[in-house]
Amino acid sequence: MYFFVLPGAAAKVPDLVRKLGWAPASIDLVTRGEGHYVAAPPTRIGGFGAVQWARRPTPANRWLPDAEELISALAYACGREAAEARSRTQ
Repeated sequence: MYFFVLPGAAAKVPDLVRKLGWAPASIDLVTRGEGHYVAAPPTRIGGFGAVQWARRPTPANRWLPDAEELISALAYACGREAAEARSRTQ
């Protein structure tokens, strides 16, 4: 699962996940923040030009969540899915 966060928040996620009792490598939770991107076709919308940020995320422009706001629910969901996937393959 990709998780978009405020600039600088991605660095906090491994420690936050460990504090919740999960091993970061055992759950499929990937953070994306400043300098990251996810390619999503199409790159053009009709005749309006290339897709781009309406407003780039910055520390002052807080429209993306901080990691602490959603990490508990996301880590739980990813950990549960990983456990179910392991049980299906056994």
